[in-house]
Amino acid sequence: MSEDMIFGVEFPRSKADFDFAMHTMQEFYSNYERGLFTDPHRLFFNAIIYISHGHGRHFIDHQVCHIKPGTLLFVSKYQAHRFDYNPDIRGYIIPFCDNILFYGEEDPYKSRIRSAFEDINFIHEDEDSCGFFFEQLWTEYKNLHCKLTEEVIRNALRTLVLKTLVRRHQSSLDSNHQTNYSADYCKFHKLIKTHFVYTRTLEKYAGMMGLTTKKLNQIARENTGKSGKELIDSYAMLESKRLLAYSQEPISSIALKLGFSEPTNLTKFFKKHSGLTPKEFRNLCLYHGNK
Repeated sequence: MSEDMIFGVEFPRSKADFDFAMHTMQEFYSNYERGLFTDPHRLFFNAIIYISHGHGRHFIDHQVCHIKPGTLLFVSKYQAHRFDYNPDIRGYIIPFCDNILFYGEEDPYKSRIRSAFEDINFIHEDEDSCGFFFEQLWTEYKNLHCKLTEEVIRNALRTLVLKTLVRRHQSSLDSNHQTNYSADYCKFHKLIKTHFVYTRTLEKYAGMMGLTTKKLNQIARENTGKSGKELIDSYAMLESKRLLAYSQEPISSIALKLGFSEPTNLTKFFKKHSGLTPKEFRNLCLYHGNK
C-alpha cells in the first residue's frame, strides 16, 4: 500500500501491545490538523465512530452517510473515508485492530465479525441504546494502567460489535435466506483484495486455493449468490470507485494502478458494470461531495 493514491493512516498506537485507542470527537478535532481527517484517507485498521449529539455528513468509500444522534459508523481496514468537519458534533472515535476482538483462530464469530465490517458501514440506533457502551469503554480506557482493564475493554468492544453490527448483518443475511460466510469464501475474498490488480481470472484464484473453478464458483454462489468472476469484478469496481472518488490522480494513472494495460480498458470495464464512464462517476462524486 506504500504507493497508494489515497493517503494511508497507520494505527495510532497508544500502547505497544494493545491494539485499541479511543478519543472523544472534541479531543480528536483539537489534536489533529483539520486536513488530516477532512481529506480522503485510507485506514490500515478498523474504526467505530459513535455520534451522540449533532448532525452532519460522513463519507465512506463512495457513500454519503447523513449522521445524527445514535449513528454508528463502521470503517473496515483499507476502506477510504473522510470527515465533513462540524465542531458541534459530539461522540467517540475508536480505532482498533480487529485481532483484539477474537479468541484465537477457532473463534466461532471471527468470520461473522469480519464479514459484517465488510458489508455494513453505518447504522442508526436509538441514541440511548449505545451510549452506555461508549461511556464504559471511555472510563476503562482512561485507566489502562489498571489490572484487567485491557480484558474489560476487549469484552466490552466485542459485545458492542456483536450487539449492533453483527446482529444487523445477521438479520440482513436471514432476510436474504443466506447463511454465514464459510471459511473458504473468506479466504477467497481475502485473496481478491490482495491480488485483484494482478489477475481477475477465476482460474488463478482457484489455483491459489487448490480448487477447481467449478468448486470455487460453487463456494461463491453458496455464500453470496454471485459467481466467482462477479465477485472479483465487484471488488475491482469498488477499488476503482474509491480511487476515482478520493484521489486526484488522472484516470490514466488509476487505470495502470489497477492493472489495466490501457485507460480505455478501464473505461470499458467501468461502464460495463456501472453504466457510467470513470469521468462521469468522478464528476458525480464531486457534485455530491460539494452539495
